[in-house]
Amino acid sequence: MHQMFPLEKFIPLYETSKGNVVRGYSTHKVVFGRPLRVIIAYNPATAEK
Repeated sequence: MHQMFPLEKFIPLYETSKGNVVRGYSTHKVVFGRPLRVIIAYNPATAEK
């Protein structure tokens, strides 16, 4: 199952040495039958590749 996460919900985490702002999103999901916290990181420079 593919799920989309709107970038508006991501918060800035840090800035890379090249000036890109890495953003993150935290959610709780059941993974392999266990409830876990899932952290998703988004780097716009990586997304362009």
